[in-house]
Amino acid sequence: PGARVTGLEASEAQLSAANFFLQCAEEERLAFHPFLDEPRSNLHAAARTAALAAPDIAPAALPRVSLELRRGDFLQLSPSGEEALRGSDAVVTSFFLDCVPGVADSLRSIHALLRPGGLWVFAGPLAYHCWPQLCPTLDQLVGLASEVGLTPLGEPRLL
Repeated sequence: PGARVTGLEASEAQLSAANFFLQCAEEERLAFHPFLDEPRSNLHAAARTAALAAPDIAPAALPRVSLELRRGDFLQLSPSGEEALRGSDAVVTSFFLDCVPGVADSLRSIHALLRPGGLWVFAGPLAYHCWPQLCPTLDQLVGLASEVGLTPLGEPRLL
């Protein structure tokens, strides 16, 4: 309750899909086949044609929160946009750090957006897409985060 959430996404297509799902009034409105063109990591051939349905929960039925979705690049926020996000209680980066060319710059930006004692939550693979940029291991990422002022809570782990 009382949370204000701002989502940043660089892709107009991803934003359109997110807005579609956020406005759904019923569960499992859209069926899709996400594995048709993915030949790797399938248990058996039938798994490639498996259908999934979304959304799994109808967002329209959930309690309202202040959610703003914006098109933008996290590292290229305008000064006014960055100022609006400063003092955030938390920054969540999901499937993000391995997609940006500047991991260290991203960590500095995350730290700058957080209020003192704020929380950074990182989730996603370390399957870097921006060669030949810095591609830190999890241990190195934790070290870089510490260097910019982010303090780990608990032991980081790969799942």
